Amino acid sequence: MRSLICLAALTALILPAEAQQQPRPGQRPPQRQQAQPPPPPAPPPGFFPCRTAEEVCYIGVVTGPSQMAVMFTNNQQAEGIEAKPVDLSSAETPGTALDLAGSLGRVVMVTGTYAANAGVTKAQVVDTASPILSFVMKQMGGDDGAAQPQRGTGRPQGRR
Repeated sequence: MRSLICLAALTALILPAEAQQQPRPGQRPPQRQQAQPPPPPAPPPGFFPCRTAEEVCYIGVVTGPSQMAVMFTNNQQAEGIEAKPVDLSSAETPGTALDLAGSLGRVVMVTGTYAANAGVTKAQVVDTASPILSFVMKQMGGDDGAAQPQRGTGRPQGRR
């Protein structure tokens, strides 16, 4: 009698599981939902690289006393600006080069007007990144321009 009860219990456990797996005639099997990657997170409201959403700015590495290699800009008309370093002219005295010699190799944010033949005119420096932040941004941006990464000089680089 015990074996009959065990057999009935085992049958009750197995048959419902098999019935759920096999579709009934005329019924489509349930579709498994494919795992889709979540969409990239949207930037938080009010997040933009410049001081205001309407402001046009240029972020780049200072490559010369009055030049920068642009890494980012929100200027829609600046097509191809990343191709080579652009000249910067001062907003205080138009036509005069903006002096960035003290920030050579650093990442800066400037505002101004871009023209393909003149570079960024009426340029004003908004902010200059710290040396560590400049290093991180250049690594992320894949900067291979004038500011080459420095290797440590105090340790040997290997056997010679």
